[in-house]
Amino acid sequence: TLCDTRPAISRSLQELFQQAGRSIPDGIDILSLIGNGHTIQETLLILGITERLIPEWVSAYRRLYARHEHLACLFDGVADTLNTLKSKGHCLLLLSNKGRVAVESSLQALDIGRFFDLILAEQPGQPGKPDPSVFTQRIAPLFPALLPSECIMVGDTPTDLQFAQAIGSMACFAAYGYGQKDACRAVGYDFRLERFADILAI
Repeated sequence: TLCDTRPAISRSLQELFQQAGRSIPDGIDILSLIGNGHTIQETLLILGITERLIPEWVSAYRRLYARHEHLACLFDGVADTLNTLKSKGHCLLLLSNKGRVAVESSLQALDIGRFFDLILAEQPGQPGKPDPSVFTQRIAPLFPALLPSECIMVGDTPTDLQFAQAIGSMACFAAYGYGQKDACRAVGYDFRLERFADILAI
């Protein structure tokens, strides 16, 4: 949980439905969907898009997101904290259920990609959070000596915390993010971060 992408996601989804001549269903809170950690595919299904149209809508959404990604911004203290963690010799992996192109573009625009030893985003045919095979299939082959028990998963959604539980790592709830606090509390976590820099004290 490094970047507040809510404005970019919300604007892109609203324009996507407007361009299709449709309105987002009444009673659906986009920010709530984002806070639950849904992928864009899952979000569109919840919003009433039929499964056969999902690939087309996802492509259109990603084009719009590329136009609005400048609305995203780092949470306070993220760059300095990442720099400190790297200077202390920690291995930093970024794991996102967002599309690879959007993730890499954002990291470049925000100048934080250089801090990460591995960047994993959503890719067709590859598992995503909270599936534990993300670790066994996508991370472990590249870091064969890495044990889940040595890892700390930081996130602000139930999906992030469920992934930590599934692989047996420690879990940090990023309370400064936009996840659903009650839902995350129900899943459970080992640490609570009121700001990203709090991780330095763990």
